[in-house]
Amino acid sequence: MKKYLLFLLPVIALCTLFAFRAEKSVLLRVHLQKGSTYLYKTSLNQNLVTQIAGQSMNAKVTMESGMDLKVTEKYKDSMLMNAIYRHMAVNLSSMGRHQIVLDSRDSSGGTGSRFKKFFSTLQAHPVVIKTDAEGNILDMRGLEQLQQAVNASGATSNPAARKLLDNLLSDETFKHHFTNLGIFPDKPVAVGDHWERTTHVNNMVTVDVHTTLTVNDIQPDKVLLGIKADMSSQRDSATIQGMTIPVHLTGTQTGTYTIDRATGLISSGAIDQKINMKMSMMGQDMATDITGTYNVSESLEK
Repeated sequence: MKKYLLFLLPVIALCTLFAFRAEKSVLLRVHLQKGSTYLYKTSLNQNLVTQIAGQSMNAKVTMESGMDLKVTEKYKDSMLMNAIYRHMAVNLSSMGRHQIVLDSRDSSGGTGSRFKKFFSTLQAHPVVIKTDAEGNILDMRGLEQLQQAVNASGATSNPAARKLLDNLLSDETFKHHFTNLGIFPDKPVAVGDHWERTTHVNNMVTVDVHTTLTVNDIQPDKVLLGIKADMSSQRDSATIQGMTIPVHLTGTQTGTYTIDRATGLISSGAIDQKINMKMSMMGQDMATDITGTYNVSESLEK
């Protein structure tokens, strides 16, 4: 009997190991409750250094936004959410002097007040997003009406700003704002597993973003994902104010997302960016190095 038990020990150890590995696998899915509202917050801090004609110019950009995602319907394999911006702010400074501040919460008058009027239009036209349990966006409704309302509001007459708003409210860009949607694989994953995603972002320059996600750790309440991405412009040109301009962009993104296992949302995320952009305008060659950090968080509003 003793010899028999000794023979079984390696088998028992092996079964225990497999049981442990199975326990350490997780199926990442979005689990949101009907009637609940979730706050989606982002912030971006960037430093830009531009070299032109032997001179260096520095600029700094900070952006932040908050969006309410209210789950209005849940079906067997999908759900509907109303996406409504709660606030948005942009701060741009150049060479420590020229500064632009736009804040939807600013009621002091001037530029901030005009931006608040534009932002009120965003809030009055929610976009309905349909997603599945993997977080893939199946359909979006109301974006065209939002675009028409912004145009009718006369938010800006500046062609460059108009182009920026068009890109911001495009179907492609709006989907890309939802960082956690569509990033989950179709099978359970364990520590060390990785998978890939490719997205396209159109903001003046059309950029391909090829991302590798790796499971760094699995805990009872959360999963830590490592993020690594390569960015490159689809073509070496862009159309700005009716002019075709040579533009070439490359970059990298690295960081982590912490996934809340109860909801499937990103409880916290921080991505470091390094981007290099070269362009030629008015006969001048310009090279801009951009470094910054992008932060994201999502939480249940109680």
